[in-house]
Amino acid sequence: HVTWFAKSHAWLTYLARCQHLLRQGRYVADFCYFYGEDVPNFVAARSAMTPPLPAGFDCDTANAEVLLTRMAAKDGWLVQPDGMSYRYLVIPHRQHPAMSPQVLEKIRALVEGGVTVIGPAPQRAPGLTHWPQCDIQVRQLSAALWGDQPGERGQRQVGQGRVIWGKSQEEIAKGDGLAPDVVVPFLRPYRGEIGPSAWARDGTTVAYVKARYRPGVHRGIGEIHLAAGESELPVVRAVIELAVA
Repeated sequence: HVTWFAKSHAWLTYLARCQHLLRQGRYVADFCYFYGEDVPNFVAARSAMTPPLPAGFDCDTANAEVLLTRMAAKDGWLVQPDGMSYRYLVIPHRQHPAMSPQVLEKIRALVEGGVTVIGPAPQRAPGLTHWPQCDIQVRQLSAALWGDQPGERGQRQVGQGRVIWGKSQEEIAKGDGLAPDVVVPFLRPYRGEIGPSAWARDGTTVAYVKARYRPGVHRGIGEIHLAAGESELPVVRAVIELAVA
Protein backbone atom coordinates (compact mmCIF):
# COMPACT_ATOMS: atom_id res chain seq x y z
CA HIS A 1 0.00 0.00 0.00
CA VAL A 2 2.60 2.53 -1.11
CA THR A 3 0.47 5.44 -2.23
CA TRP A 4 3.29 7.29 -4.00
CA PHE A 5 4.52 4.33 -6.04
CA ALA A 6 2.64 5.30 -9.21
CA LYS A 7 4.43 8.67 -9.16
CA SER A 8 7.91 7.32 -8.33
CA HIS A 9 9.13 6.64 -11.87
CA ALA A 10 11.01 9.95 -12.25
CA TRP A 11 12.66 9.61 -8.83
CA LEU A 12 13.77 5.99 -9.43
CA THR A 13 15.05 6.89 -12.88
CA TYR A 14 17.09 9.71 -11.36
CA LEU A 15 18.58 7.31 -8.79
CA ALA A 16 19.41 4.80 -11.51
CA ARG A 17 21.20 7.48 -13.53
CA CYS A 18 23.17 8.60 -10.47
CA GLN A 19 24.27 5.02 -9.85
CA HIS A 20 25.27 4.65 -13.50
CA LEU A 21 27.42 7.79 -13.31
CA LEU A 22 29.03 6.62 -10.08
CA ARG A 23 30.06 3.37 -11.77
CA GLN A 24 31.98 5.20 -14.47
CA GLY A 25 35.72 5.42 -13.96
CA ARG A 26 37.78 3.31 -11.60
CA TYR A 27 38.28 3.25 -7.87
CA VAL A 28 41.75 4.37 -6.76
CA ALA A 29 43.55 2.53 -3.96
CA ASP A 30 47.22 1.96 -3.19
CA PHE A 31 46.78 -1.06 -0.92
CA CYS A 32 45.02 -4.33 -1.73
CA TYR A 33 44.35 -6.46 1.36
CA PHE A 34 44.14 -10.21 0.88
CA TYR A 35 41.97 -11.15 3.84
CA GLY A 36 43.11 -14.74 4.02
CA GLU A 37 41.61 -18.21 3.96
CA ASP A 38 40.64 -18.62 7.62
CA VAL A 39 37.17 -19.78 8.59
CA PRO A 40 35.23 -17.88 9.81
CA ASN A 41 36.42 -14.72 8.11
CA PHE A 42 35.12 -11.25 7.23
CA VAL A 43 36.20 -7.99 5.65
CA ALA A 44 36.93 -5.33 8.25
CA ALA A 45 35.96 -1.68 7.88
CA ARG A 46 38.67 0.62 6.54
CA SER A 47 39.10 2.10 10.01
CA ALA A 48 39.75 -1.38 11.44
CA MET A 49 42.07 -2.89 8.83
CA THR A 50 44.97 -5.00 10.11
CA PRO A 51 47.58 -3.61 9.78
CA PRO A 52 46.14 -0.09 9.96
CA LEU A 53 45.67 1.80 6.73
CA PRO A 54 47.80 4.98 6.70
CA ALA A 55 45.93 8.27 6.87
CA GLY A 56 45.22 9.68 3.44
CA PHE A 57 45.39 6.32 1.65
CA ASP A 58 42.64 3.98 0.54
CA CYS A 59 42.40 0.23 0.07
CA ASP A 60 40.55 -2.59 -1.60
CA THR A 61 40.04 -6.18 -0.43
CA ALA A 62 40.42 -9.46 -2.30
CA ASN A 63 39.72 -13.10 -1.50
CA ALA A 64 41.60 -16.21 -2.65
CA GLU A 65 39.48 -16.64 -5.78
CA VAL A 66 40.26 -13.12 -7.02
CA LEU A 67 43.94 -13.48 -6.11
CA LEU A 68 44.24 -16.78 -8.00
CA THR A 69 42.17 -15.98 -11.08
CA ARG A 70 42.29 -12.19 -11.63
CA MET A 71 45.49 -10.76 -10.18
CA ALA A 72 48.64 -10.24 -12.25
CA ALA A 73 51.88 -8.28 -12.08
CA LYS A 74 52.52 -5.44 -14.53
CA ASP A 75 55.24 -2.78 -14.34
CA GLY A 76 55.53 -3.21 -10.58
CA TRP A 77 51.76 -2.96 -10.00
CA LEU A 78 49.20 -5.52 -8.93
CA VAL A 79 46.56 -5.36 -11.67
CA GLN A 80 43.19 -6.84 -12.61
CA PRO A 81 41.72 -7.36 -16.10
CA ASP A 82 39.24 -4.49 -15.69
CA GLY A 83 42.06 -1.98 -15.13
CA MET A 84 42.12 -1.83 -11.33
CA SER A 85 45.68 -1.52 -10.03
CA TYR A 86 47.41 -1.39 -6.64
CA ARG A 87 50.91 -0.58 -5.44
CA TYR A 88 50.94 -3.09 -2.59
CA LEU A 89 49.48 -6.48 -1.75
CA VAL A 90 48.94 -6.82 1.99
CA ILE A 91 48.66 -10.37 3.33
CA PRO A 92 47.13 -11.29 6.71
CA HIS A 93 48.99 -10.12 9.80
CA ARG A 94 48.10 -12.78 12.36
CA GLN A 95 49.86 -14.47 15.25
CA HIS A 96 50.10 -17.78 13.39
CA PRO A 97 49.74 -16.86 9.70
CA ALA A 98 48.45 -19.65 7.47
CA MET A 99 48.09 -19.86 3.70
CA SER A 100 47.39 -22.61 1.20
CA PRO A 101 50.26 -23.70 -1.08
CA GLN A 102 48.24 -22.64 -4.14
CA VAL A 103 47.77 -19.07 -2.91
CA LEU A 104 51.35 -18.75 -1.69
CA GLU A 105 52.64 -20.04 -5.03
CA LYS A 106 50.57 -17.34 -6.78
CA ILE A 107 52.00 -14.71 -4.43
CA ARG A 108 55.52 -15.86 -5.27
CA ALA A 109 54.75 -15.47 -8.98
CA LEU A 110 53.38 -11.96 -8.36
CA VAL A 111 56.47 -10.93 -6.39
CA GLU A 112 58.80 -12.32 -9.03
CA GLY A 113 56.82 -10.30 -11.57
CA GLY A 114 57.39 -7.05 -9.68
CA VAL A 115 54.68 -6.77 -7.00
CA THR A 116 55.48 -5.56 -3.48
CA VAL A 117 54.00 -7.82 -0.77
CA ILE A 118 53.62 -6.64 2.83
CA GLY A 119 53.23 -9.10 5.68
CA PRO A 120 54.72 -11.96 7.70
CA ALA A 121 55.78 -15.35 6.33
CA PRO A 122 53.09 -18.06 6.56
CA GLN A 123 54.26 -21.21 8.32
CA ARG A 124 51.42 -23.64 7.71
CA ALA A 125 48.39 -24.39 5.56
CA PRO A 126 44.93 -23.45 6.89
CA GLY A 127 43.50 -27.00 6.63
CA LEU A 128 44.38 -30.67 6.56
CA THR A 129 44.17 -31.26 2.81
CA HIS A 130 47.28 -33.22 1.83
CA TRP A 131 48.65 -32.83 5.34
CA PRO A 132 51.51 -32.88 6.31
CA GLN A 133 52.86 -32.26 2.81
CA CYS A 134 50.86 -29.03 2.56
CA ASP A 135 52.66 -27.55 5.58
CA ILE A 136 56.03 -28.55 4.13
CA GLN A 137 55.18 -26.82 0.85
CA VAL A 138 54.14 -23.64 2.67
CA ARG A 139 57.40 -23.51 4.64
CA GLN A 140 59.44 -24.07 1.46
CA LEU A 141 57.61 -21.32 -0.41
CA SER A 142 57.93 -18.97 2.57
CA ALA A 143 61.68 -19.56 2.70
CA ALA A 144 61.92 -18.72 -1.00
CA LEU A 145 60.23 -15.38 -0.38
CA TRP A 146 61.16 -14.33 3.16
CA GLY A 147 64.41 -16.29 3.56
CA ASP A 148 65.25 -19.06 6.02
CA GLN A 149 65.40 -16.76 9.08
CA PRO A 150 63.43 -13.59 8.31
CA GLY A 151 63.46 -12.12 11.84
CA GLU A 152 60.91 -9.61 13.09
CA ARG A 153 61.57 -6.91 10.52
CA GLY A 154 63.05 -6.79 7.08
CA GLN A 155 62.84 -6.46 3.34
CA ARG A 156 63.90 -8.90 0.64
CA GLN A 157 64.18 -8.56 -3.11
CA VAL A 158 62.76 -11.54 -4.99
CA GLY A 159 62.87 -11.38 -8.78
CA GLN A 160 61.57 -7.98 -9.84
CA GLY A 161 59.51 -7.46 -6.68
CA ARG A 162 60.04 -7.47 -2.94
CA VAL A 163 58.64 -8.72 0.33
CA ILE A 164 58.47 -6.39 3.35
CA TRP A 165 57.59 -7.37 6.91
CA GLY A 166 57.70 -5.80 10.35
CA LYS A 167 57.28 -2.25 9.02
CA SER A 168 54.20 -0.05 9.17
CA GLN A 169 52.49 0.74 5.91
CA GLU A 170 52.97 4.44 6.60
CA GLU A 171 56.73 3.86 6.85
CA ILE A 172 56.73 1.85 3.62
CA ALA A 173 54.72 4.45 1.70
CA LYS A 174 57.00 7.28 2.90
CA GLY A 175 60.06 5.24 1.95
CA ASP A 176 58.66 4.85 -1.56
CA GLY A 177 57.93 8.56 -1.80
CA LEU A 178 54.14 8.21 -1.83
CA ALA A 179 52.13 11.15 -0.53
CA PRO A 180 48.64 10.77 0.96
CA ASP A 181 45.67 11.52 -1.26
CA VAL A 182 44.62 15.16 -1.26
CA VAL A 183 41.02 16.25 -1.68
CA VAL A 184 40.98 19.37 -3.85
CA PRO A 185 37.69 21.18 -3.22
CA PHE A 186 35.66 23.56 -5.29
CA LEU A 187 35.15 27.06 -3.93
CA ARG A 188 31.45 27.70 -3.47
CA PRO A 189 30.17 31.29 -3.60
CA TYR A 190 27.72 30.69 -0.76
CA ARG A 191 28.12 32.11 2.72
CA GLY A 192 25.75 32.91 5.52
CA GLU A 193 22.33 33.92 4.27
CA ILE A 194 23.61 34.25 0.70
CA GLY A 195 22.91 30.70 -0.36
CA PRO A 196 21.96 28.85 -3.58
CA SER A 197 19.00 31.10 -4.34
CA ALA A 198 20.69 34.46 -3.70
CA TRP A 199 24.38 34.41 -4.67
CA ALA A 200 23.85 35.12 -8.39
CA ARG A 201 22.09 38.42 -7.65
CA ASP A 202 24.20 39.58 -4.71
CA GLY A 203 26.64 42.41 -5.43
CA THR A 204 29.25 41.20 -2.94
CA THR A 205 29.66 37.72 -4.47
CA VAL A 206 32.43 38.65 -6.94
CA ALA A 207 34.56 40.34 -4.26
CA TYR A 208 34.05 37.35 -1.96
CA VAL A 209 35.18 34.86 -4.62
CA LYS A 210 38.16 37.05 -5.69
CA ALA A 211 39.40 37.19 -2.12
CA ARG A 212 39.27 33.44 -1.58
CA TYR A 213 39.77 31.69 -4.89
CA ARG A 214 43.24 30.17 -5.25
CA PRO A 215 43.94 28.28 -8.50
CA GLY A 216 45.98 25.19 -7.64
CA VAL A 217 44.46 25.10 -4.18
CA HIS A 218 40.85 24.99 -5.30
CA ARG A 219 39.83 22.68 -8.11
CA GLY A 220 37.65 25.41 -9.47
CA ILE A 221 34.58 27.49 -8.71
CA GLY A 222 31.66 25.17 -8.72
CA GLU A 223 28.89 23.22 -7.02
CA ILE A 224 26.64 26.20 -7.70
CA HIS A 225 22.92 26.50 -8.35
CA LEU A 226 21.34 28.65 -11.03
CA ALA A 227 17.68 29.35 -11.66
CA ALA A 228 16.25 29.82 -15.14
CA GLY A 229 17.54 33.02 -16.75
CA GLU A 230 20.38 33.59 -14.27
CA SER A 231 23.25 32.33 -16.44
CA GLU A 232 23.73 35.73 -18.12
CA LEU A 233 23.60 37.85 -14.97
CA PRO A 234 26.71 40.05 -14.48
CA VAL A 235 27.65 38.35 -11.21
CA VAL A 236 27.47 34.90 -12.78
CA ARG A 237 29.52 35.93 -15.82
CA ALA A 238 32.17 37.52 -13.61
CA VAL A 239 32.50 34.38 -11.46
CA ILE A 240 32.80 32.22 -14.58
CA GLU A 241 35.55 34.48 -15.92
CA LEU A 242 37.45 34.09 -12.65
CA ALA A 243 37.19 30.32 -12.89
CA VAL A 244 38.52 30.11 -16.45
CA ALA A 245 41.18 32.82 -16.14
